[in-house]
Amino acid sequence: MLTPDLLDFATLLAVNEEILLDSNRPTIKQLNPLDQVEVELTLLEADNLVEVYFEQYRSRFTNPEFFEVLREVHRKKYREHILELVEWARSLVRGTDMETEMKRVLDRRLADDGWEVENESPLQLRNINGTFISGQAAADLLNHYRNGGRYGKQ
Repeated sequence: MLTPDLLDFATLLAVNEEILLDSNRPTIKQLNPLDQVEVELTLLEADNLVEVYFEQYRSRFTNPEFFEVLREVHRKKYREHILELVEWARSLVRGTDMETEMKRVLDRRLADDGWEVENESPLQLRNINGTFISGQAAADLLNHYRNGGRYGKQ
């Protein structure tokens, strides 16, 4: 028989997967990345959106700490993605090489799902789970990430 903490851990994993697949997750309005006040207000708005959105999952946990951990992880990731987009937009205005900036963002997205570019020519990618792809399959996965996709999701 599973202990309450193990049940909550299983619930945490299940809820996390539901959230990642939910096409109705909260989104933010447009913002001016050059206006620091607007950026800060958008981050507060994002925090509130996460708080409200996650309340629907609270009752599924017996230990509130598991719920709080899951909500906090998603709050931080949401903020990181907003700040990443703001920095990318600011770099465009400053004239930073867009290709270099996009490569940095792409590398971070790959790394978030355990992928790393092992070789650029010929193109080869390896995942921490041992998966290895090269050639057209690797190019297709990179294009999937460039278009905002995630590993294992359409």
